[in-house]
Amino acid sequence: MARSARTPKAIAERVNGILKGELLERKYKSIKDARRAVAEAVSVYNNERPHMSIEMLTPAEAHNRTGPLKRYWKNYFRYSGCEAFQPIV
Repeated sequence: MARSARTPKAIAERVNGILKGELLERKYKSIKDARRAVAEAVSVYNNERPHMSIEMLTPAEAHNRTGPLKRYWKNYFRYSGCEAFQPIV
């Protein structure tokens, strides 16, 4: 698997781990209850939970912000052909 293909998967795994570990800590009686809880957890993750890697903003705040955004993470990969994950210089 090419590095550019592994990187989005690693990001998705990180988000899934946070959702499961911090926001979805119980068992559910029905699939309907589980879906509701997942939707709520995703909303909390995107709109209420500040992220250290983006200046303690929520993802929604970072997305709507204009101007440069300092990112606080190390980039260990060299990207090739995946514009969505190009590092900002």
